[in-house]
This record gives sequence, C-alpha cells and structure tokens, in this order.
Amino acid sequence: MIKNLSKFKNRLAFVAFLASALSVNAQPAPGQQAIPGMPSGPQLDPEEIIETYGFIVGMQSGVRDFELSAEEFEVFLKGLKRAQSGEAIPSDLNNVMPQLQAYLGQRQAEVAERKGAENREKAEEFFSELKEKEGVESTSEGLFYEIEKQGDGETPDDDSMVRLHYEGRLLDGTVFDSSYERNEPAEFSLTNVIAGMRMGVQQIQEGGKITLYIPADLAYGDQGPPSIPPGSALVFEVELIEVMEAPAQQQVMPQFTPTP
Repeated sequence: MIKNLSKFKNRLAFVAFLASALSVNAQPAPGQQAIPGMPSGPQLDPEEIIETYGFIVGMQSGVRDFELSAEEFEVFLKGLKRAQSGEAIPSDLNNVMPQLQAYLGQRQAEVAERKGAENREKAEEFFSELKEKEGVESTSEGLFYEIEKQGDGETPDDDSMVRLHYEGRLLDGTVFDSSYERNEPAEFSLTNVIAGMRMGVQQIQEGGKITLYIPADLAYGDQGPPSIPPGSALVFEVELIEVMEAPAQQQVMPQFTPTP
C-alpha cells in the first residue's frame, strides 16, 4: 500500500545509492566510447539505460502488486506521460491522496486474497501427497517433518536460544533465505520464530537434521514478507548445531529475505 509520496522518493534515492555502490572501474569495451560524466565501466546503449530506468521505477512503485489489466495499465502510462511532459496533476493532491491510498489498499488486499487462496489450494494438494511419503511424520497442529538425523545432544524447548543452519524454500523450489549461502549459522530464540519452525526444531537434538513442511497457518499466513507470497506453505532444511544459553537480551530471528 502506498502511504505517501515520500516513499517513492526514498525508494529512488536508495536505487541511486545502490547504483553508485555497485559501479565498477572497468574500461569501455573495444569500439565503445565513454560518455562524459558517466561512471567508468562497460558503456550501455542509451536505450538500454532508459529501459532499465523504467524497469526500476516500475519495480519500486510496486505497480506489479496491483495486477492492473491492460486497459488500466494504459491509464497508468497516461499519468506517467503527463508527468514526463510537465502537465499539471490530474486531481487536487490533498483530495486524491486519501482516495488513492484507499483504492490501492483495496486492490492489493484483493490480489493478496486471490493469490493466498491459490497458494493454499496448491499446498493442500502438496500435503495430501506428502502424507503418503514414507518417513514423513506430522503433529496435531498440522506440521509435517522428516528427520534425517536425530542428533545426540540437548533438545531445545519453546524458549531456547539455538544456533543452526537452515534453508527456506517455497513449494516451487524458490530459495528465499539460506544461512548456508551466507556461510554463517543463525542464532536466535525460538520464541521469535514462526510456529512451524519452533515446533519442528524441537523434534531433534543437537547435531540433528530435519526437513520441515510448514503450512501457511504455521508460517506467515497471508501477511508474509515480500519474498513470501500470501498463503504460502514453506519447506525448511534445518541443522541444529547447538542449544545455547540464552543471553540477557535475546536476539530476534531476522526476516527471511532472498539471498543474493
């Protein structure tokens, strides 16, 4: 949901910062001439640069989240063209902003509800087949799990501080977070994680490995972070390294985000 115009400015400022931080000191390719004032590096065609700028603006605006029809997208482009040509805004800003917030909020909620229903239907089929898989167990709450190695150390409790490696995936195999890829185990309290993770980690001991199949209601439901679509069931590969002594101030498990 778009809260205010400054959000767009902040997003574009962040993109500019990233572009500056990621610039490379490479020489122009043979036959290419550096554009005065441009950062050094392989020079792109101006059309490609402008197209990339349009892509960034589109991604940062979140327009994809509203699933505009072809006709609605043409109206959206009409507004962009007015801005590009320097024309006045179509409506009084003070009047239109509350209505814009309400309308886009409703559209986003409708899209989320539809996607959530679709993902839950896919998850239902997935869990139906999973029930027949040998070695898979389940809890009364609906968590499914497969123990690869039980381990022989301490078993964590609901509020234990743990150190572990994990990889989180969507049902289509998309990895949205992985401590393995960061090459750094995570440390956090089980009081601060999704219910399915908290229940699942307690099925093994230190040194154990487990695969968790977590339905949406034991994960993020329909209100997950951007990397996790509404109504998504999740699959976690978890390796419990250590049950730690809880510090005075327990750490919160970071939000799952796509791993670069």
